[in-house]
Amino acid sequence: GWLKVEDSRFIGFSVMVTSCFSITWVCFFLMIRRPPRSTQSRSSAASDVYKRQVDTVAEYLNIPANHIYGVLTFYTMYSTKPRGKNIIRLCESPPCYLKGSENILRKLKVLLGVNVGETTKDGLFTLELCACLGVCGNAPVMMINDDFYGDLTEEKVEEIIDKIRGMR
Repeated sequence: GWLKVEDSRFIGFSVMVTSCFSITWVCFFLMIRRPPRSTQSRSSAASDVYKRQVDTVAEYLNIPANHIYGVLTFYTMYSTKPRGKNIIRLCESPPCYLKGSENILRKLKVLLGVNVGETTKDGLFTLELCACLGVCGNAPVMMINDDFYGDLTEEKVEEIIDKIRGMR
């Protein structure tokens, strides 16, 4: 059946979605409403915020909270922990791998000082892997927020990261 969500608490606009997709839409709301960043106790504060948001959504949709967590943890675009301002998604598909994405990943880890799934201490970057970005002709490829970067070399990656950091 159809579920019509009309509530200013949920981004302030109406949307019609099938009940099958309603959880995904509400999880999108959770993704937009990230917990505030602070230097002290970020992870515990963030998990409290997400727990309250998930409980609110579960109550609103009248479904168990574990269904919401199931969607949040299944789709890689959602996260239950704070992410950096810039989300780096490096493609690990076979074409990118064959063109050297493993070298790019190694370089990113060194430049950022994090492993996959981690966020830099300054909150500027989160490093993730993805299955395919659909730009195989420009392999290896990464995406930073909504921008694609192809034909990557270690030197290009360093330039991109420095530019975002404001060093160049």
